[in-house]
Amino acid sequence: MFKISIVAVAMLASAAVPHESSDATADSYLSLTNSKHEYCCTPQRDCEEVDDYRPSSEPGSYEAWWRAQWVRISASAVLDRSDNPTGHAVLCAWSGGAFSDEPVVRCFVRPAPA
Repeated sequence: MFKISIVAVAMLASAAVPHESSDATADSYLSLTNSKHEYCCTPQRDCEEVDDYRPSSEPGSYEAWWRAQWVRISASAVLDRSDNPTGHAVLCAWSGGAFSDEPVVRCFVRPAPA
């Protein structure tokens, strides 16, 4: 039990590291809003680059490999933006919550066209 608590605290602490203003992608991440006009990324590290993603069976939606699992991304969370500076797809999400193990996906941005 004690080891599990230490691991949980370490995971929470690492997730709370803010996007540094010197981080070249911080402004881009913090500017993202989804179709509900909610910010996708808070000053905490909610957005990450993902390289393994694929369209899902639901039109306009995707699945992405994130933190050792496939995560479903609804079409309403997919942003059509051509200004992604990372060269990678970006997923803004956090791990479940108090009531669910399911990740909460705020938004997904495909890589900018080459």
